[in-house]
This record gives sequence, structure tokens and C-alpha cells, in this order.
Amino acid sequence: MDTWIVFMDMDNTLTDKSEIVPGNLDAILRAQRAGHKIVLNSGRSYGFLPKKVLAEVPFDAVIAGGGAYVRVGDTVLLNEYVPEEVLRKLCDYFVRTGIACYFEGVDESYCINTTREGFTTIHSYADIHGMTSKITIISLRERMLPPEGLALIEQYFVYIRHPNYSEGILKGCSKSGGMRICLDYFGIPRERCMAIGDSANDLDMLDYAGLSVAVANSTPEVLACVDAVTESCTDAGVARAIDRFILRQ
Repeated sequence: MDTWIVFMDMDNTLTDKSEIVPGNLDAILRAQRAGHKIVLNSGRSYGFLPKKVLAEVPFDAVIAGGGAYVRVGDTVLLNEYVPEEVLRKLCDYFVRTGIACYFEGVDESYCINTTREGFTTIHSYADIHGMTSKITIISLRERMLPPEGLALIEQYFVYIRHPNYSEGILKGCSKSGGMRICLDYFGIPRERCMAIGDSANDLDMLDYAGLSVAVANSTPEVLACVDAVTESCTDAGVARAIDRFILRQ
């Protein structure tokens, strides 16, 4: 039997409101017992991943921060972070403008001009005491950042817009880059990897995969570019895809 590796997004793909959808865990465990590898590939930083999800699912590897962080067990294979001088510029800009944002890190995450459970609210760069790998801009009334802010973000990040927020993935990092590291580590060829996702930050992961699958609740641009569409997140689309394409039940 050929070993496959399955890369899956978390929010609105594997989980619904940060809870594992019933059925998905069972399919993951059955796939692993059959010798296949299961990898979380999330835009969230490692420190922003729900601890409950990491405890419930025995992932063979975790890609976080849109590819800025790759971990297999206790071994960290990649850990890219925002340079200090860049982080200082970003903090100064968001504090000055009052725009709400998150800085997500491996160990600790921070927020400016807003609050969130599990995040440290900061008021300047001096309040940050750890490395960060991701920025998320939230609750903008306009779909675009002001030109000054957009130019600053796009100098250092790949800027991805979603309906209710925007995010910046460090330039040079990508979900597909994290996939390449995992494929090399496990010795599995690209043609035997399946990726499952739902939104714009999954596009490069889906494009790179040997088999790309979208959950039915995906955005139109994702649905238009994949090899197959599985059931929605809430209908255990991940489990259905694993059964259909990996376990072939």
C-alpha cells in the first residue's frame, strides 16, 4: 500500500468554531492506523492554535503561520519570524492609527486596539517579549487598509483579504513551502499528497497538492480551482474526503 500524506486547513475545514467536527477525528485515526500521515496546515500561528485541537488530534506534523513554522513531534524544522525592526514599524503604525490587529507568535500572541482571550494587549513595541510570525488585521470598515498601511504590510507580507479580516503571511513563507518540508521529511512524493481547504489562504496549498479538495462551504475561488469537492465542514467533509480518496471505502 502506498503511503499518502493529507494536509488540512483548520478553521471551517477540520473544525467548526474551533471544535473538531464529529467524524473527522475517527477518519484521521483510521488513516493513521493504515500508515498514512496527517498534517495540520493552518494560517494561524502555532501559539494561536487551540490547545484542545492539538491535544485531540495526533497530527504527524503541524504547519502554522501560513508556512512560517513547521513542527514534527517535538522537532521544529522551520521557525521564521518578523524581524524586530519590522515589528517596531508595524506597532508604531497600528498604535498611531487606532486600527485593530493581532501579532501572532509561537509562544505568545498580542493585540493592539482590541482585546481577545489568550492574547496580551499591548500599547507599544516595548510590550512585546517574544517572536511573532503573523499579522491579522480585524474589523476594518473598509475592505482595504489605508494606502500607507497597505504599503507597509505589503513590503514584508503577502496580504490576503477575507470578508471580515485580512492577514499578512511573511514573504518567503507559504503553506506549500511547509508542505515541501514535510514531504521531504517523510519521504513521500508530491503526487501522493492530498490537501483540503476552504479559503484564499489555502490556494497555494491546494495548487501544490497532488490532489486538491475543497469542502463544500469554501469560497467560490477555491471551489473553482480544485480537483474535487467534498461535503461541508459541518458535515465532516474532511472525513468523507479521507474515506473517498485515501482509504477508498
